[in-house]
Amino acid sequence: MQDIIKECLNTLHNKNINYGNLFIYYGHIGSIIRLSNLLIRDYDNLRTLLIDLINCCLLLLIKIDNNKHII
Repeated sequence: MQDIIKECLNTLHNKNINYGNLFIYYGHIGSIIRLSNLLIRDYDNLRTLLIDLINCCLLLLIKIDNNKHII
């Protein structure tokens, strides 16, 4: 499990470098839209999809905990 968590964190770090932190720019609504985009995107690799979903959910939970509210 620790290897998967490290992989998720590395992927998140690399995507933030390459694409910027979308959660900062779009907030809760953008986070939910990002989740829906991930679910409808055509993935060749289920594992990649799951890592992206894990990261998206973790960031949304952190944002919720920091703000103590969600729309």
